[in-house]
Amino acid sequence: MTNFFSRSHSSGRILINSTPNLVAEDHRTAASSTFTARLSEAQRLAFDARLPNRFAFKHAHGQANPEADWGLYVLQSIEVAFWLLNQQYASAAPYAINRSNTLVIASSVSNGGGASLRAAEQDAAGLIDGVAVAEPNVQPTYSPLFSIRQGAGQPLVAHSRSLIDYITLQNVYAGCAAAQPALAAAPLNL
Repeated sequence: MTNFFSRSHSSGRILINSTPNLVAEDHRTAASSTFTARLSEAQRLAFDARLPNRFAFKHAHGQANPEADWGLYVLQSIEVAFWLLNQQYASAAPYAINRSNTLVIASSVSNGGGASLRAAEQDAAGLIDGVAVAEPNVQPTYSPLFSIRQGAGQPLVAHSRSLIDYITLQNVYAGCAAAQPALAAAPLNL
């Protein structure tokens, strides 16, 4: 098995993704690992004995919440863009290109769309003039006051989970779905 996201603890083996895009079983590559779970060898062996065939993912086990600051990162990228544009094109006056004379539209898809929406919500400096996103990955704060309904389907009331919760549910159920005999020849069904 390979884990394209992080370090895999699988059947007693450790598969490490390292830069540049290599998967290795050699412990010497841990120094260049894109993510290494913070476990001692004794902790890993005990965990593998108790719960074999598990994966450690950077998003879930990296002890950070990367999506928490996505909006901030978008705002910072706009500030960097203004700085770079001024470095390259505004030789006459410092900061000649700024938010008062430049239209900024935050735009992306999926996670980037969600980040753009978060940035617009947090934009106290007025950097963003508009937002154009497709399929934004957003998780509204849970409230029993609303449900999500698609077409004539039943309302979904158990909504508003974090991205890591959605990924975890996918990891739990995707294996069950992939094990169905009818899907044996499906593309990428390993």
